[in-house]
Amino acid sequence: MKHLALFIPILFAFFFGNCTLAAAPLIAASDTLNYYVINGQPVENFDGSQIVGKKIATYDITVITPPNQGPVRVHEITTEGYSHPAVSFTIRPTDGADMVEPTYFIDGKKASKKEFGSLHADDIKSITVEKDGVIKVVTKAGKKK
Repeated sequence: MKHLALFIPILFAFFFGNCTLAAAPLIAASDTLNYYVINGQPVENFDGSQIVGKKIATYDITVITPPNQGPVRVHEITTEGYSHPAVSFTIRPTDGADMVEPTYFIDGKKASKKEFGSLHADDIKSITVEKDGVIKVVTKAGKKK
């Protein structure tokens, strides 16, 4: 029935030619914000010029609704040739104690700080940081084993 209601004015305009049709633009709700991230970096005032001449490898859109706020549409764009930086952590004690080097585990095996630092974010399935300074990493490849 909706289609018929739109079709009748179009037919009228076609046969009689003396009327103007106006269409409402399709826009998102006014309370929806758009937030752009290109290659891991937030972009203010995105207008498309930031990706001119680049080939897009991935484009993901996620809608989140923070507490006491309207919806936010997050556009995550990764261009070809971009490599995520290596992972790094700094553990700061909250009780004023001396800094302690964490113990790293990658896919269940103890690892050095260098091995941990050589991981790329794309290869990580999950990271768990335990209260006593233990960092456990499960890689995507390790999860398949």
